[in-house]
Amino acid sequence: MVLPRYRGTKATAVVMPSLTIPMGGTRLRFPAIANGTQLNGVRYYFVDDPEYFDRDGLYGGSSGDYPDNAERYAEFCARRSRWRSMSGRRM
Repeated sequence: MVLPRYRGTKATAVVMPSLTIPMGGTRLRFPAIANGTQLNGVRYYFVDDPEYFDRDGLYGGSSGDYPDNAERYAEFCARRSRWRSMSGRRM
């Protein structure tokens, strides 16, 4: 199972390092995939991108939702899909 690595989530090792690729006038970021733990026969992995997931609240703070929630979710989905295709694992 792949989840965002929110603040306080423990990981044991990086199984796929982060990567930044310059493209035109921008840079594409691909966050690391971290190995979590196995619990009740399920192995957990985490998309490790502190810029998006190491925040006080999961989806917002006292002033409301984070304005980049859709971007955070899109990045998580893209990285999860890429991990699945590269690792050959079912998620």
